[in-house]
Amino acid sequence: MSVWKTISTRILPVTVATAVLGGTLIAQEPGWVKHVPEADRTRTNPLVNQPDAAEAGQKLYGEKCARCHGAHGEGKGHSPSLQTKKVHDLTAGELEWVIDHGFSFHRMPAFDSLTQDQRWQIVSYVQSLPVSK
Repeated sequence: MSVWKTISTRILPVTVATAVLGGTLIAQEPGWVKHVPEADRTRTNPLVNQPDAAEAGQKLYGEKCARCHGAHGEGKGHSPSLQTKKVHDLTAGELEWVIDHGFSFHRMPAFDSLTQDQRWQIVSYVQSLPVSK
């Protein structure tokens, strides 16, 4: 069997299948979630019942997040949409943790310069976004 026939009939299909399945698995769970300590994962948003928290979070989101995630969380370029079921299934503690720590693999910076209340306000806003279809 020629080298090219081996590549086209045996190696290429395996490579494509690996890339497709691997990409699907990576897309199913944000990689940073496994780094969130259990104590942070289970934290609740202390501002959840404050009606002005999401509004304040929207302003902060516009200043800190919209450049990458889009004006309304729709996602831009390599930055994911925040209007997905996957994001809405995350706990408030997980969202606050990633805002605080960032995730360098996806080029998300840490926003540890924000106060914890400001990070919770952004969480309130992100959780108020609609889930797109």
